[in-house]
Amino acid sequence: MNVLRRVMSIIRADDLVTETTTESLANTTDTSRHTARIPPLGTDIWYLIIPYLHRRELYNLCLVSKSLHPLAVSRLYHTIQIGREPQSENWCANLLELHEMQEAGEEWHYMTWKLSRALFRRFQGDPAGPQARGVRVLEISSIQQYEHDDDGEWEEEAQEDEDVDEDGMISEPGLEKIFIALVETLPCLELVRIHPQKPNHDNLIRAVAGHSNNPRLHLLGEDGSRVIDGPMPNITALHAKVNPWHPQGDGPNSHMLQLQKLLFACTNLKDFSLGVWGNYGGCMAPRVEHEMVFSFELTGEETFPPLESLSFDGYDMEKEEWAHWQDKLDWSKMTSLKVGPQHSPYSSVALFRRLVRSGVHANFLRSLTVTCWATDGNDSCASLEKLLLSFKGLEQLTVRGHFIGDKHAVFNHPGLKKLCLHAIERDRRGAPRPVLKAADLAGLDAACSDLEDLEIDICRDNSGWAKDVIDNLAPRFANLRRLTLHSEVGLKWDWKRDEPPLHLPAFDEAMAKAFAALFFSQRGQSKLKLLTVKTGEDLRRFPQWSPAYERHERRATLTVRIRAPRGNGGELEVEKETLGWPYNSG
Repeated sequence: MNVLRRVMSIIRADDLVTETTTESLANTTDTSRHTARIPPLGTDIWYLIIPYLHRRELYNLCLVSKSLHPLAVSRLYHTIQIGREPQSENWCANLLELHEMQEAGEEWHYMTWKLSRALFRRFQGDPAGPQARGVRVLEISSIQQYEHDDDGEWEEEAQEDEDVDEDGMISEPGLEKIFIALVETLPCLELVRIHPQKPNHDNLIRAVAGHSNNPRLHLLGEDGSRVIDGPMPNITALHAKVNPWHPQGDGPNSHMLQLQKLLFACTNLKDFSLGVWGNYGGCMAPRVEHEMVFSFELTGEETFPPLESLSFDGYDMEKEEWAHWQDKLDWSKMTSLKVGPQHSPYSSVALFRRLVRSGVHANFLRSLTVTCWATDGNDSCASLEKLLLSFKGLEQLTVRGHFIGDKHAVFNHPGLKKLCLHAIERDRRGAPRPVLKAADLAGLDAACSDLEDLEIDICRDNSGWAKDVIDNLAPRFANLRRLTLHSEVGLKWDWKRDEPPLHLPAFDEAMAKAFAALFFSQRGQSKLKLLTVKTGEDLRRFPQWSPAYERHERRATLTVRIRAPRGNGGELEVEKETLGWPYNSG
């Protein structure tokens, strides 16, 4: 971090040098080009530093340094995104135009549409240039065109009349041709992520498979409708959400079986995620006219791909199917397992039990995430605790919706670097929400001293925060960089209209800031730079009408992020996040 601060100061100093040089040039007759001099850090050092620089700093670096221009451009264009922002933590905007358009107040979707077109023109104009050669990752999400988008710049790329619809907009086949042309323009492409569920873009997928650089392909919006015509070895990530209750034409729904074919066609698949939806909520049960298929139908002849990450959300795995997963899947490669938030009899608890019984299948896990909806889970989950006690080696553990009663199940993983333990605020008939006690925190610090990211629940009452917990938190966990504390809202489950809806004082920014000031003063100088205090629950869902407390909880939901003071006498940096309209209205 000290090196990074030095680099930032160097870049800012270079900006000042450039401005001074420009002013001096205006007062002289010398019109030769001047550039700022970068202090002699070797290129190999800059190669390690560049990935940590902000987009604006990369842009500045391109302006002031010829020698570092190739490095900065390669990072600036490393990942580009075409279309609207996908729901992906991997998405990032890499170009300065996005920031400038945002400042101009342009509509977000139209802004990304304009940026997508500008990128395409830039790459096609100079396919051998550093920008096109710098692209390693291409993200494609849905493109929304606008009626006032009549400049015809992309329409020129649509060579046939059928590529343009009756309104003058480019049709889906026309857009696919544009995407294909873009893929063919980027010579060093290593990864393509496709987010939309519709259309399937089969021709685009074939174009990626035939690319000279053999890029990997991530299909992140599948629904089981894709028809498979052969092996797809370049697909390494497959995320799907299937609705088996939805009728498929005049016959039975075969989306689950189509997804099964796709799964086993991806012979090099590393990441598989399956969610099942469509049978929750509403006033009427789904009308069933044809046979429904809710799970895979394995024969034992299938060859499982070398999965490293597996995620199930509401998927019912029967005993017969589990036997095939147990015997055919190479569990020694499995490093990440995620379950929830939808729970069903065979998708979570039974899966944990089977992993324990099988003996060795969990030994190689490094990341485990278990989540459940507020109405679907209990505080305790004995099968999960047994699973955690059956092996060692986790580096990341997230449990949201359950409470780990046996703390040794967590202490059993001394290499943990990220830990989240969150029990949901629910009606416990007068009993408090279970949280870690002071002794538990001391034990956690002793057992898992490498923790860098910790998220836990914390109690408060009318008099304030639990002092013994704060006194134990502040001086412990020496390697901690991020700490998140989740406080109850204080809902009255038997609330009546003529009384206050909460039994605790409303949590606000001032309360969070006062808490942070006390906490950082007790902790002193440390690696911890970000403290987040939050209240409210996002793991609630209701099949029909929401209960009365839901509105009060939404209005009280608040997240406050506080950064530690920079040096003695520095001030806290506070950032507040609330739910948008209509929840924050009066």
